[in-house]
Amino acid sequence: MTFSPGQSVSYSDGVDPVHRSSPDELFLVTIEVRPVSGSAEAGLVGGAFVNCWVDADDLRAAERRAVAGIREQGWRPHRFEEWKLVTRATYADWSPQGGGGPDLREVVDQAFVDGDVFVFNTWPADAPDAPDK
Repeated sequence: MTFSPGQSVSYSDGVDPVHRSSPDELFLVTIEVRPVSGSAEAGLVGGAFVNCWVDADDLRAAERRAVAGIREQGWRPHRFEEWKLVTRATYADWSPQGGGGPDLREVVDQAFVDGDVFVFNTWPADAPDAPDK
């Protein structure tokens, strides 16, 4: 689903309600974003996929918190990519790959403490798939 400026419809509005079955689960919501004009990233970064680990009871609440957190950080949601439920066990055997990045076991632990964690995976403004200016 692609977001439009001022749009209040969410991906979760178009699907049957999804609730987690245990407080040990987090929603992992991935959203494609673009930097807001005038932000520190504008002109330097073409966009990002944001992985949002959210401690919420249902997908609708998780998506809304993810979108609000993204906007607070100076980004504009562009397209809802995917969601899934994860637990600490999901990452028990996780190991970092060549590109480095955060330790996902720590990310999940922090999401349970803070309520949410956002990891931005950016691409340069001049990337071949960057939007037209």
